[in-house]
Amino acid sequence: MLTPYEVIVKTALPAVRGLLAERLTKKYGLKQKEIASLLHVTQAAVSYYLTKSRGKYVDHLRDTEISSMVDELSDVIVQTRPDPEELAREINRIIIEVVRKGYLCDYHMLLEDIGDKEECKLCETILEYWDTEH
Repeated sequence: MLTPYEVIVKTALPAVRGLLAERLTKKYGLKQKEIASLLHVTQAAVSYYLTKSRGKYVDHLRDTEISSMVDELSDVIVQTRPDPEELAREINRIIIEVVRKGYLCDYHMLLEDIGDKEECKLCETILEYWDTEH
């Protein structure tokens, strides 16, 4: 069984970064190298996000409230160019919303045969920790 953070790293994180890369390309006309610099990742990673080689679950978030959060963050990224720690904090905030809204459950079920969705405590575990620490 995957840990909660493995599910996030395999699904939600690349999906959020993929949406960010897409927004920065379409809305601001930025090139992959510029996006890589702003997201503090490699140009190759941006290429993977844009071609959905990574972040293939991006379409699951496209028409959700998560999409508008990503849109707001893309504006902040272009305007303020946050350092890696600030950007990580903002991406983490979005990922916690992915968990709160139950989207991580769908991803988890695509990755593993977890049986009864109601029996899974993955999101509950993440949110318990998050709410305790923040």
